[in-house]
Amino acid sequence: MITVRVPASSANLGPGFDCMGLALTIYNYFDVKEYDGLFIEGVDDAYKGEDNLFYKAFQKGIAYRLLKSGKQATAPYGIHIRIRIGVPMSRGLGSSANCIIGGLAAANELYPSIPYHMTEAELFYLGNEMEGHPDNIAPALFGGFTSSMILPNNQPVKMITPVSPKWYFAALVPDVEVPTKEARKALPDTLHRTEAALNVSHALFIQHGIKTADPAILKAAGVDYIHEPYRKKLIPDYETVKELAAKAGCEAFFISGSGSTCLALSLDPQFATRLQSTLVLANLTANWEVYSCEPDISGVTILR
Repeated sequence: MITVRVPASSANLGPGFDCMGLALTIYNYFDVKEYDGLFIEGVDDAYKGEDNLFYKAFQKGIAYRLLKSGKQATAPYGIHIRIRIGVPMSRGLGSSANCIIGGLAAANELYPSIPYHMTEAELFYLGNEMEGHPDNIAPALFGGFTSSMILPNNQPVKMITPVSPKWYFAALVPDVEVPTKEARKALPDTLHRTEAALNVSHALFIQHGIKTADPAILKAAGVDYIHEPYRKKLIPDYETVKELAAKAGCEAFFISGSGSTCLALSLDPQFATRLQSTLVLANLTANWEVYSCEPDISGVTILR
């Protein structure tokens, strides 16, 4: 048996819509081994069948290895999966990318009789093909603060920006979901040229602010015009929680992915603890849990 550890990821980081992501030290663990058939434990019955995203990614990875080896599968390759969930599901922390990268990584490690093993570039390609965008796939695979784009041949590529150790991170997770489909529908079909130009410049300076721990730059560059003005309306208590976070020492506040989680950055090591106490006492619509976390720099990891 091997264990595949995959970090949560927070996408967009304000103006980095669909291209920026940050891996966080919140993890799902997948204990996997070869098996005669399919057996999944640790999740609700609805996720124990062949539609399980980890299993689908596993089969995709096995099929790719077989193709590159010049072999054909006569039947699906079996697997026993025990899932230990640490990443809140359907909350904007990359749970789908987490399962996809986990499944592909498992496919690359099990069944050593298949002679071909996938490269990181191939794992990135297959993961992006399944997810449809690389903003969560890249940090889940590589770790760190990533910026990604898609080349004309559909190959995703990434750039990693160092994160200053002076930053402290908190993932603010309410007990409500914002379905990705609804979050996408909330976005406008067109964007004013001035707003588009501002978003580009803000995305560039977000990288600088996170790298250098410059709170003034990060606060100024954290304003987004593409998705946050529309998606914040789908998150209960958004404006109140953002205001409370600022009073507790928050220097930047982003919607994580499409929500409902928000990501807050501070230079104060006690920020997350103080904010959790503040939210408990506030008269909020939802129940909010604060996860104190750091950037994960390893990405998907195989533990033996």
